[in-house]
Amino acid sequence: MKTLKTLSDITRQELERKRRDLNVFLDKRDKLLADKEELKIKLKEEKSMAEKSMEGGFAYPNYAVRIGVEQENINIFVEKINEQIEIMSEEISLSFSELKKYELMLERKEEEEKRKIEKKSQEELDDIGNSAFERKKKSSSTN
Repeated sequence: MKTLKTLSDITRQELERKRRDLNVFLDKRDKLLADKEELKIKLKEEKSMAEKSMEGGFAYPNYAVRIGVEQENINIFVEKINEQIEIMSEEISLSFSELKKYELMLERKEEEEKRKIEKKSQEELDDIGNSAFERKKKSSSTN
């Protein structure tokens, strides 16, 4: 039973580590998506300013291209992170299933141990009852 408890504890720790790692990737993805939205806003602002000034009108096309490249790079990073998130989610699911298996086995062992203790206790009570009955029977037959 100690081995099952140890396996359960190790698996639980591993599961928690995997969940923390997954959260790091989720945070990275959220940050990248927020950066992408920020770039969209900046692009709109620059376009608005470019429409108002002659100099801005000349610089805007290069700026728009650069922002487009940055957005595409973000898309590539987000795609790679999503792939990692999917892999990690599957690993978490497997670890969770494994943990549940150990917990069920441990629960069954504990129930079995409890039944054995209860059975032994009941047998001891039966022996005490039988002994008392035998003594009472002997004392009443000798009188």
